[in-house]
Amino acid sequence: MYILYELMCDYDVGQSSFYMCVDFSADSKFPKFTFTAPWDFNWTCLGNTKGVFAGAFRTEKFVANSEDRSNPWFILLYRQKWFREMVKERWQELGGLEFVTELVNQEKQLIKVYQDDINAYTPEVTDGCLGDLEWILQRAAWLDTQWS
Repeated sequence: MYILYELMCDYDVGQSSFYMCVDFSADSKFPKFTFTAPWDFNWTCLGNTKGVFAGAFRTEKFVANSEDRSNPWFILLYRQKWFREMVKERWQELGGLEFVTELVNQEKQLIKVYQDDINAYTPEVTDGCLGDLEWILQRAAWLDTQWS
């Protein structure tokens, strides 16, 4: 979950659309926090390709305009060397930039297939989508320099 929010630079990481749950069922030997499904990425700050995002406090300017959406869990965790090492290990297990590139290419193909439908009500929506995908690749490339 940390990697996803770091990749996407989503402001909701510290305020809303970010949930955890606990399994207290009889099958759960050791109840633990579990992240729920990620969703609602309409607050991403596409354009920021460098710098830690999910593991950092929001800027004073942002807080003044939109309240503090910093995620204290991620900030505290990312300050710990053991957590950063876990993130690096997981990034590498996933395949890093190569994995993200593969996913982006799949999305580009889907956009191409459904371009007419996507643009039916608002022309050239797909241009924005393709631009966002390019931003994701740039962000993943920077993260790859940090976690490889």
